[in-house]
Amino acid sequence: MQTPDLEAVQRAVGDRYEVLSLAGIGGMGAVFRARHRTLGHIVAVKVLPPDVAASAMRHERFRREATLGASLDHPNIVRVYDFETREGISFLIMTFVRGDTFEERLRGTARVPTDQILRMVREIADALGYAHRRGIVHRDVKPSNILLDEDSGRALLADFGIARVEGAGESSLTQPGAAIGTPGYMAPEQAASGRVDGRADLHSLAAVAFEALGGGPPAFKADRAGLVRTLRTARPGLSTRLATALVAPLAEQPNDRPATAAAWLAALGRAEVRPWRPWAAAGLIAVVGAGALRLLLGSHGACQLPRDAPARLAVMPFAILGTPPYPASQLPEYFISRFRPVERLGEVVSFGRVAAQIASEHPSNEEAQALACRLGAKFFVQGSVAYVGPTLTLQATLYEGGRARRSAKAEGRVGAEESEVMDRVWAGLYPEFTPGPDATLPNGGPEALAAYLNAEAAFRRGDYRTARDEYTRVIRADTGFAIGRLRLALVAAQVDPT
Repeated sequence: MQTPDLEAVQRAVGDRYEVLSLAGIGGMGAVFRARHRTLGHIVAVKVLPPDVAASAMRHERFRREATLGASLDHPNIVRVYDFETREGISFLIMTFVRGDTFEERLRGTARVPTDQILRMVREIADALGYAHRRGIVHRDVKPSNILLDEDSGRALLADFGIARVEGAGESSLTQPGAAIGTPGYMAPEQAASGRVDGRADLHSLAAVAFEALGGGPPAFKADRAGLVRTLRTARPGLSTRLATALVAPLAEQPNDRPATAAAWLAALGRAEVRPWRPWAAAGLIAVVGAGALRLLLGSHGACQLPRDAPARLAVMPFAILGTPPYPASQLPEYFISRFRPVERLGEVVSFGRVAAQIASEHPSNEEAQALACRLGAKFFVQGSVAYVGPTLTLQATLYEGGRARRSAKAEGRVGAEESEVMDRVWAGLYPEFTPGPDATLPNGGPEALAAYLNAEAAFRRGDYRTARDEYTRVIRADTGFAIGRLRLALVAAQVDPT
């Protein structure tokens, strides 16, 4: 593969970034490490080599990776910030992840610990669930497309170049009749060139997990019991319940797999929690009444997380006070998007998983604790947003094991300072918190924010024309909102593929 030299890449990206070094070379391009000259943060510049760019099919995959990566804002998905072609070089600017791919980690001499593999599965499944809710099926989940950030320990999903967007026509990404994906990880229906949905991605991730835990790929058409025995032999410390939950997406028929990533994660969470043993509570029942016992254990029974469980956080739906000028119920999702890993708190549960299992719109602290426990989260956040005239006030409390640890409050201008308010609250909950460099919400006033949230909702339900119109309104109000510009390009391509 012909790789562009450093000087050529520097001319292409222009003065905004300083290209520092070649970081790596893969089948779909070379990755360079670069520094933003003004802000100072490090980014990756992924370049499509000239000899590869001559292929219309591969260039289209590169464009799709850029537009889809730009449309997804999740802590476990590699972010794409920009995509251009200059000086005959096509490149995209994306998150720089310092560390190995999961494939490199598996090829290393040291065996990957079980807890690290399980964390990777949870995080990538969460990322897939986020993409699936937006109508995007990755179709190429494999170890080399999972990056491991050595600074935070997070796993990130990369390369949406052959992803399928529901409601969009299939473009020429392969030769007619060819299966799209990577053999060994594709679901049976995908290998047969059939129509796929999110359950195919879950099959691929389960195959990655099986390979990592069992030392090799799952046997073709093996029954579930045989797969569980293989995992239990390779990893004796893995419980039968957890091994069974892990291999569930490997079922040959899609209808026999978990229906969604959230459903699979819930099953994994239940399997990881220590079962409640009635005999252990006999003395307690003799001392406290039934009402007090329900208060201690929650309505769903006792939940005791292992001592070595990861420091995971769940954010509950915010109570909305006053009349917001936009769909404020979506704000917890963007509050989560501002999250950055800090000491003792490295994982956050997606709001989609919380919303899918929440029993009431505004859960009590006891209900929130029970849900957090089911999700395997030691910490949870309860919050409220109050709207009074042009001002909003966000107040949140961080709980650990049902006990309030810290509270924080911040206020700002409605439709202009939501991101800043969220960052100040995060900093109050965790002093070590540092905000990311990019805005996740527009600053063009209440109408722009309302348009953006409406556009996001339209995109998730596959209404690309409405999403295009709403994103256009956003960009007119906030021309510097990079995420909005890139998402507009994505939905415009779905409305008019030509």
